[in-house]
Amino acid sequence: WNGDLRSQDGVFVEKRRPAFHRPATCGNAGRACFKSQAGSFRTEVTVPSLPYKLRPEQLTLMLGSCFTENIGERLRRDKFRVDINSAFGIIYNPVSLADSLSRIATLQNVTEEDLHYHQGRWHSFAHHSRFSKRNKEECLRHMQESLTLAHEQLQTGSFLFLTLGTSWVYEWQGHDGALSSSTGGSLVVGNCHKYPSSSFTKRLLSVEESVEALVAAIELARKINPDLQVLMTISPVRHLADGVVENCHSKARLVCTVHNVMSQLAIRGEGGTPSGETNKLENVRASSRQPLGDWVHYFPAYELVLDDLRDYRFYETDMLHPSGAAVDYIWSKLQDSWFHSSAVEFGKEMGRLRRAVEHRPFDAENEVHQAFIKRQLATIAELQERFPFADLSSEKVSLSRQLVA
Repeated sequence: WNGDLRSQDGVFVEKRRPAFHRPATCGNAGRACFKSQAGSFRTEVTVPSLPYKLRPEQLTLMLGSCFTENIGERLRRDKFRVDINSAFGIIYNPVSLADSLSRIATLQNVTEEDLHYHQGRWHSFAHHSRFSKRNKEECLRHMQESLTLAHEQLQTGSFLFLTLGTSWVYEWQGHDGALSSSTGGSLVVGNCHKYPSSSFTKRLLSVEESVEALVAAIELARKINPDLQVLMTISPVRHLADGVVENCHSKARLVCTVHNVMSQLAIRGEGGTPSGETNKLENVRASSRQPLGDWVHYFPAYELVLDDLRDYRFYETDMLHPSGAAVDYIWSKLQDSWFHSSAVEFGKEMGRLRRAVEHRPFDAENEVHQAFIKRQLATIAELQERFPFADLSSEKVSLSRQLVA
């Protein structure tokens, strides 16, 4: 609150005074600055421009939480080349995410040993439930085909977008409480598949184990694609089922994890080998002194919601997920930071086409509307020639059906 009420002729009016703003600094690890001005009533997070920009023809692989899907669907909607959690589905914790990326990079085949039968369906603890099937062979085939495709995409992709959701994990203990992983230790699962809670032990990942897993996985990905650019972010979705304090604890560890990962990868990229305390939380402080590699970057989606928007108006009614307006804001910031000018123009053209396809006339057989449809079909032909990688077949079919013979 930055104003007070003063009486003027018996009427109370609000008298404004400039808000107090604490000067903010920019940390080298995240490179996201806070911008505030006298008289402003919000703290804006200024996202720096990334050195490598997304162009329309480039492929992006996206792995991680449901927020990854929110952003990925925006790219898909605008006809960018994108692979969204195709190999394992939605994954929330860093260790399971790292395991998924490692398996994609090494093309580690899915076998029958990976499957469990529960409630009439075959499941894998490494996969989202959308991969579960009633038939074992069909389940294996679907998982393996998706893994093979993701491996091929990783080899040729330009960007890898990783979103971390929570540091809380569930370790599979088996129905009888005995450790049941192939290595003799407990298994961190990516999805519980509605097994009884007694089959799992819940715990909080340490920063060290999350960093170790992610660094190893990213390095494997870079081995098969040395030109890969990595963009990391933290989901702004609140996991309040774990508890309010517990969610804050979890997100704090994710923040430390991301910047430690970036610091270690930068050191290794410069030919150094982290040792001793450099492997631990000292990396957070070290990252403010060491220049980061030019291929691993951080996008502050979490900070945009918590420190910029900072209002329940920007959450859905469940008070957990960012609202459509919040996702729109994050999307605009991501475009400003990541998109090449050609990608911005490409998105605008696809947006105009999408709105044209979504248009519903009062009289579909009217000559004016028929002429409009023909112009849009000509536009699709022109766009397809300029951007052969963009699949506009569904738009073409939708418009063609409105033509009167």
